[in-house]
Amino acid sequence: STPIDSLVGMIFSDDELAEIGNSNVEVILNVKGDENAVPTADKNAVEDVISGSDYILGKYFDITLLATVDGDETKITETNGEVTLVVDIPGDLLGEGRTYYMIRVHDGETDILQDLDNVPETITFMTDKFSTYVLVYQEQAESSEPSESSESSEPSEPADSDSTESALPGIPDSTPTEDNNPKTGIAYSVIPAILLAGGGALAISKKRSKK
Repeated sequence: STPIDSLVGMIFSDDELAEIGNSNVEVILNVKGDENAVPTADKNAVEDVISGSDYILGKYFDITLLATVDGDETKITETNGEVTLVVDIPGDLLGEGRTYYMIRVHDGETDILQDLDNVPETITFMTDKFSTYVLVYQEQAESSEPSESSESSEPSEPADSDSTESALPGIPDSTPTEDNNPKTGIAYSVIPAILLAGGGALAISKKRSKK
Protein backbone atom coordinates (compact mmCIF):
# COMPACT_ATOMS: atom_id res chain seq x y z
CA SER A 1 0.00 0.00 0.00
CA THR A 2 1.03 3.62 -0.48
CA PRO A 3 2.01 5.84 2.50
CA ILE A 4 -1.31 7.71 2.40
CA ASP A 5 -3.17 4.38 2.41
CA SER A 6 -1.17 3.33 5.47
CA LEU A 7 -1.91 6.62 7.20
CA VAL A 8 -5.61 6.35 6.42
CA GLY A 9 -5.45 2.79 7.79
CA MET A 10 -4.17 4.21 11.09
CA ILE A 11 -7.20 6.48 11.32
CA PHE A 12 -10.14 4.34 10.20
CA SER A 13 -11.26 0.85 11.17
CA ASP A 14 -11.63 -1.90 8.55
CA ASP A 15 -15.41 -1.41 8.53
CA GLU A 16 -15.00 2.34 8.04
CA LEU A 17 -12.52 1.78 5.23
CA ALA A 18 -15.02 -0.50 3.51
CA GLU A 19 -17.63 2.25 3.70
CA ILE A 20 -15.19 4.88 2.44
CA GLY A 21 -14.50 2.87 -0.71
CA ASN A 22 -13.19 5.17 -3.44
CA SER A 23 -14.15 8.41 -1.72
CA ASN A 24 -11.93 11.47 -1.69
CA VAL A 25 -9.93 11.40 1.56
CA GLU A 26 -7.92 14.31 2.96
CA VAL A 27 -5.80 14.18 6.11
CA ILE A 28 -4.81 17.50 7.69
CA LEU A 29 -2.24 17.88 10.44
CA ASN A 30 -2.77 21.27 12.05
CA VAL A 31 -0.34 22.91 14.46
CA LYS A 32 -1.02 26.00 16.53
CA GLY A 33 1.89 27.54 18.39
CA ASP A 34 -0.46 29.67 20.46
CA GLU A 35 -0.35 29.26 24.23
CA ASN A 36 -3.80 30.85 24.50
CA ALA A 37 -5.26 27.88 22.59
CA VAL A 38 -4.04 25.45 25.27
CA PRO A 39 -6.56 24.50 28.00
CA THR A 40 -5.69 25.63 31.52
CA ALA A 41 -5.92 22.05 32.79
CA ASP A 42 -3.24 21.00 30.29
CA LYS A 43 -0.97 23.85 31.38
CA ASN A 44 -1.40 22.79 35.00
CA ALA A 45 -0.48 19.21 34.08
CA VAL A 46 2.70 20.45 32.39
CA GLU A 47 3.59 22.58 35.40
CA ASP A 48 3.23 19.51 37.62
CA VAL A 49 5.79 17.69 35.44
CA ILE A 50 8.42 20.42 35.26
CA SER A 51 8.00 21.77 38.79
CA GLY A 52 11.08 20.92 40.81
CA SER A 53 12.83 19.40 37.79
CA ASP A 54 15.51 20.76 35.47
CA TYR A 55 13.10 20.98 32.54
CA ILE A 56 12.74 24.52 31.21
CA LEU A 57 9.47 25.52 29.55
CA GLY A 58 9.87 26.43 25.90
CA LYS A 59 6.74 26.62 23.75
CA TYR A 60 3.22 25.22 23.74
CA PHE A 61 1.70 23.57 20.67
CA ASP A 62 -1.83 22.39 19.95
CA ILE A 63 -1.46 19.54 17.42
CA THR A 64 -4.65 18.24 15.85
CA LEU A 65 -5.29 15.66 13.15
CA LEU A 66 -8.32 16.04 10.90
CA ALA A 67 -9.68 13.54 8.38
CA THR A 68 -12.09 14.64 5.67
CA VAL A 69 -14.07 12.15 3.60
CA ASP A 70 -15.95 13.75 0.70
CA GLY A 71 -16.09 17.02 2.64
CA ASP A 72 -17.20 15.49 5.96
CA GLU A 73 -14.56 16.44 8.54
CA THR A 74 -13.70 14.41 11.66
CA LYS A 75 -11.23 15.32 14.41
CA ILE A 76 -8.90 12.41 15.14
CA THR A 77 -7.53 12.33 18.68
CA GLU A 78 -5.80 8.93 18.48
CA THR A 79 -4.49 6.68 15.71
CA ASN A 80 -3.87 2.94 15.80
CA GLY A 81 -0.25 3.44 14.76
CA GLU A 82 2.46 5.94 15.62
CA VAL A 83 3.19 8.90 13.37
CA THR A 84 6.62 10.51 13.30
CA LEU A 85 6.68 14.30 13.46
CA VAL A 86 9.61 16.65 12.95
CA VAL A 87 9.20 20.11 14.44
CA ASP A 88 11.42 23.16 14.01
CA ILE A 89 12.81 24.45 17.30
CA PRO A 90 12.11 28.22 17.54
CA GLY A 91 15.24 30.26 17.04
CA ASP A 92 14.98 31.95 20.42
CA LEU A 93 15.06 28.52 22.12
CA LEU A 94 18.14 27.21 20.32
CA GLY A 95 21.22 26.91 22.50
CA GLU A 96 24.51 25.06 22.70
CA GLY A 97 24.31 21.82 24.66
CA ARG A 98 20.56 21.83 25.17
CA THR A 99 18.54 18.62 25.17
CA TYR A 100 14.99 19.00 23.88
CA TYR A 101 11.86 17.01 24.73
CA MET A 102 8.15 17.18 23.96
CA ILE A 103 5.72 16.80 26.85
CA ARG A 104 2.41 15.44 25.61
CA VAL A 105 -0.83 16.02 27.52
CA HIS A 106 -3.70 13.79 26.42
CA ASP A 107 -6.86 13.11 28.41
CA GLY A 108 -5.13 14.41 31.53
CA GLU A 109 -2.16 12.04 31.14
CA THR A 110 1.35 13.37 30.53
CA ASP A 111 4.22 11.69 28.67
CA ILE A 112 7.74 12.92 28.00
CA LEU A 113 8.85 12.19 24.41
CA GLN A 114 12.56 12.19 23.62
CA ASP A 115 14.17 13.72 20.54
CA LEU A 116 14.92 10.96 18.03
CA ASP A 117 17.30 12.88 15.78
CA ASN A 118 20.71 14.53 16.01
CA VAL A 119 19.70 17.71 14.18
CA PRO A 120 20.18 20.68 16.54
CA GLU A 121 17.46 22.77 14.91
CA THR A 122 14.64 20.20 15.08
CA ILE A 123 12.98 17.74 17.42
CA THR A 124 11.70 14.43 16.08
CA PHE A 125 9.20 12.36 18.04
CA MET A 126 6.63 9.61 17.54
CA THR A 127 3.04 9.82 18.70
CA ASP A 128 -0.37 8.25 18.27
CA LYS A 129 -2.20 10.96 20.22
CA PHE A 130 -3.05 14.47 19.07
CA SER A 131 -3.71 17.20 21.60
CA THR A 132 -1.47 19.49 23.68
CA TYR A 133 2.31 19.42 23.37
CA VAL A 134 4.97 21.59 24.95
CA LEU A 135 8.59 21.88 23.94
CA VAL A 136 10.90 21.79 26.96
CA TYR A 137 14.66 21.55 27.28
CA GLN A 138 17.47 20.84 29.72
CA GLU A 139 20.71 22.76 29.89
CA GLN A 140 23.88 20.71 29.67
CA ALA A 141 25.47 20.42 33.10
CA GLU A 142 28.80 22.21 33.37
CA SER A 143 31.68 19.82 33.90
CA SER A 144 33.70 20.36 37.05
CA GLU A 145 37.47 20.76 36.95
CA PRO A 146 39.23 17.44 37.74
CA SER A 147 41.23 17.38 40.95
CA GLU A 148 44.95 16.64 40.89
CA SER A 149 44.35 13.30 42.60
CA SER A 150 42.02 12.20 39.82
CA GLU A 151 44.42 13.09 37.02
CA SER A 152 46.12 10.19 35.29
CA SER A 153 49.46 10.09 33.54
CA GLU A 154 47.98 7.82 30.94
CA PRO A 155 46.74 9.50 27.73
CA SER A 156 43.00 9.65 27.46
CA GLU A 157 41.28 7.31 25.06
CA PRO A 158 39.38 8.93 22.18
CA ALA A 159 35.63 8.75 22.42
CA ASP A 160 33.94 6.17 20.25
CA SER A 161 30.44 5.71 18.94
CA ASP A 162 29.78 2.85 21.37
CA SER A 163 30.16 5.09 24.41
CA THR A 164 27.15 5.19 26.70
CA GLU A 165 28.03 8.75 27.77
CA SER A 166 26.39 11.53 25.78
CA ALA A 167 25.92 15.25 26.21
CA LEU A 168 22.44 14.73 24.76
CA PRO A 169 20.90 11.70 26.50
CA GLY A 170 18.31 9.81 24.53
CA ILE A 171 19.65 10.95 21.15
CA PRO A 172 20.99 8.27 18.80
CA ASP A 173 24.76 8.37 18.34
CA SER A 174 24.62 7.95 14.59
CA THR A 175 24.60 11.12 12.53
CA PRO A 176 21.50 11.22 10.34
CA THR A 177 21.84 11.71 6.63
CA GLU A 178 19.67 13.96 4.55
CA ASP A 179 17.80 10.95 3.17
CA ASN A 180 17.04 9.70 6.68
CA ASN A 181 15.53 13.03 7.70
CA PRO A 182 13.44 14.24 4.77
CA LYS A 183 12.14 17.78 5.10
CA THR A 184 8.95 17.17 3.14
CA GLY A 185 6.75 14.39 1.83
CA ILE A 186 5.56 11.11 3.30
CA ALA A 187 7.62 7.99 3.77
CA TYR A 188 7.25 4.65 5.52
CA SER A 189 3.72 5.34 6.77
CA VAL A 190 4.74 8.40 8.77
CA ILE A 191 4.59 12.16 8.31
CA PRO A 192 8.14 13.52 8.40
CA ALA A 193 6.96 17.11 7.97
CA ILE A 194 8.68 20.22 9.20
CA LEU A 195 6.06 22.14 11.15
CA LEU A 196 6.74 25.84 11.50
CA ALA A 197 7.28 26.97 15.07
CA GLY A 198 4.57 29.57 14.76
CA GLY A 199 2.04 27.04 13.54
CA GLY A 200 1.07 25.53 10.24
CA ALA A 201 -0.79 22.73 8.54
CA LEU A 202 0.08 19.77 6.37
CA ALA A 203 -2.63 18.40 4.09
CA ILE A 204 -2.41 15.01 2.37
CA SER A 205 -5.15 13.96 0.03
CA LYS A 206 -5.97 11.35 -2.58
CA LYS A 207 -8.88 9.49 -4.06
CA ARG A 208 -8.82 5.97 -2.67
CA SER A 209 -9.30 3.15 -5.11
CA LYS A 210 -11.65 0.38 -4.06
CA LYS A 211 -9.79 -2.92 -4.02
